[in-house]
Amino acid sequence: MTPFQQNAIPYGSKVLITGANGFIASHIIAVLLDLGYTVRGTVRTPTPWLDDYYLEKWGPHRFESVLVPDFQKPNSFDECVQGVSGIIHVAQALPSSPVVQDVDDAVSYTVNGNVKLLEAASTQSSVKRVVFTSSIVAAGYPKGPEFKLDVDSWDECVSQDARSSVDRSAYRECKAQGEFQAWKWVEKNQPAFEFNTVLPWFTVRVKASV
Repeated sequence: MTPFQQNAIPYGSKVLITGANGFIASHIIAVLLDLGYTVRGTVRTPTPWLDDYYLEKWGPHRFESVLVPDFQKPNSFDECVQGVSGIIHVAQALPSSPVVQDVDDAVSYTVNGNVKLLEAASTQSSVKRVVFTSSIVAAGYPKGPEFKLDVDSWDECVSQDARSSVDRSAYRECKAQGEFQAWKWVEKNQPAFEFNTVLPWFTVRVKASV
């Protein structure tokens, strides 16, 4: 039995990656293409150079970009999830984006986008796995000797009134609430696909030596 035959998503399957022109997503796409998968990547604005790059490096019919300008719009993911076996949600909206103006708007955008993607995925029997890129901040910050960090840990903003805080972080609340509400949706709706999240601590960009 080959390693690919042991995978839940067989070799040659199509995987959807959101935020395909981002730093982390670009590395995920490269790994998937090297393994033999095909990739459909979402972008918020037309990015023709992205398709050209993957065409030149991996050849035709391996990568395609699709335009999803606003994650909150009804049916925004309906077309791009069709025919995919796996979904990796990497895209993240923060206040620097023109669609959000403050922390509350950023959190709402993130949560709504996550839920709409899960809803769209649940309509496709082909989808076997869905993975969200979260962050270690969703699990909380160490506070005193009694601090506990495990699979049940959540940042305090998911259980307290975050609006009462004078020092709010859009990134922290988006990642915490985005993942928390996604897990709540999965628990309530029990989709056929397996759902998981990845919580990186930090991202390092390494410049290769010549």
